Amino acid sequence: MQKRGNAVLVLFSLLLSATWAAAQTVTIPTVLHHPDQYDGKVISIIGTIAAYKESVAGRAGEYTMFRLEDGGSSVTVYYIGKHLGLKNGVRVRVIGTYSAFKQMGQFTYRNQLGAQEVQVLP
Repeated sequence: MQKRGNAVLVLFSLLLSATWAAAQTVTIPTVLHHPDQYDGKVISIIGTIAAYKESVAGRAGEYTMFRLEDGGSSVTVYYIGKHLGLKNGVRVRVIGTYSAFKQMGQFTYRNQLGAQEVQVLP
């Protein structure tokens, strides 16, 4: 059983590494100046957390939402599936799918990053 657990851990690590390697690192101002270029693409952005919020919503369950700020610009980040346990002022790298514009029911969202991974930076 130990070998199976180790194999799963190695596979997970490889998949995570592939996600990080595939994501193009860009700045928030660059994304906001060229939203069509990044819309629907997996990108990596570094910034500082602001307006941090953890909540629970119906079928989606737990989620975390915050603004990621850098250079006077910001995007909204959401992470569905669990609370991340972070706080305002923490510097992070976020990898996720960028949406320049998203309509969900009566709500319209702009400049969002659907996070797949959030890494706290020193």
